[in-house]
Amino acid sequence: MARVVLTVGGYVLGNLLLPGIGGAIGGALGGYVGGIVDQQLFGADTPAQTVYGARMQDLRVQSSSYRSVIRQGPARLEHHLDAPQSSLA
Repeated sequence: MARVVLTVGGYVLGNLLLPGIGGAIGGALGGYVGGIVDQQLFGADTPAQTVYGARMQDLRVQSSSYRSVIRQGPARLEHHLDAPQSSLA
């Protein structure tokens, strides 16, 4: 929570002192200091987080191997287009 408050405060103060780029610099510094404050206040009591779920190693979009079969889409079907029959003939 301190990170959010100090980021906004740093942005406002930096924008007042140096309009334009000062807001970005002040926000970054405020976020950094706020992160340190949050870590000091809440970091010691929080347990280590274990994340369960998909990993980047599980995602395979393409792969290649020697002499592997390249699978194609569904088999092609032949289409016969007949000329329209004229009813006036």
